[in-house]
Amino acid sequence: MVAAIFILTAWTNVFSQKGRHDQPLTDELTKILAERTKLVFDAFRTSDGADWAGLYFQGDHHPTELSWEPETGFVVTASRHTFSPSWINYGEVRFEHDRLELFPAMPRDSPYAFNLKTEYVGIRWGDWRFLVPPDELMSFAYAVHSGSSFEIWQYFVRPGVAGGRDKKLPEMEDVYLKIIKSSPIRPKVIAVRQYSEHILSTEVTLNSGRNKGLIEGMTFYYSDGRDREFISIRVDVVEEKTATAVVSSWGGTRNDLEGPKPGMIFSSKMPAGFIEPG
Repeated sequence: MVAAIFILTAWTNVFSQKGRHDQPLTDELTKILAERTKLVFDAFRTSDGADWAGLYFQGDHHPTELSWEPETGFVVTASRHTFSPSWINYGEVRFEHDRLELFPAMPRDSPYAFNLKTEYVGIRWGDWRFLVPPDELMSFAYAVHSGSSFEIWQYFVRPGVAGGRDKKLPEMEDVYLKIIKSSPIRPKVIAVRQYSEHILSTEVTLNSGRNKGLIEGMTFYYSDGRDREFISIRVDVVEEKTATAVVSSWGGTRNDLEGPKPGMIFSSKMPAGFIEPG
């Protein structure tokens, strides 16, 4: 049997770190992190915000971790390739009407500061909780629509029990529920440009744009069940009737995988059996 081979990219807020490399924290920041983390965790048990407060993860590999509680504030840690934090931040929070606002204490230009968005909408999904920036609610709806676990884990998630999201929809406004429940969008590749031998440099043009509901950041999927080739692409630029996207993951069990080609039809719904990044 030929083993599956995958070339993958990650999509998390770590990319907001502007190309920084993993680094050990200073002794002072290590001490601050331990003190603030203990303060926030100790408050979870008696918090009036227990329905929302707690430990959230973003990304399913080396995840960014956000811990918060209404009275004691928040702590966030992140890295690119290690399980030890390379960047942190901490500060106060305001939580009202299922909306979370963060007030980071570390300056944005600090080499150790993790710079994250500061406003989030809380979304209930069964016994799971999500924190989504207001300007990414539509992207989150499309992530749910896709059926991709990888995509929804790119938002801050406080997991519930296994199966806690089964046969339920997130508690969102109708405009977003309509997206989640909509039929798949199926654009066709009409042009391919590969800028190097690395498949992840490949850019494709799709025959659909805003006229079909495409938005920037949206992911589409292709799977050839016979040859076991898997491709996902992420939309980069959207025009009225076309869009450009770049390959975000690629792999399969063939020895001669070729990547996207003109005529391939992708889907906003992840096909059954699609192998996700991991």
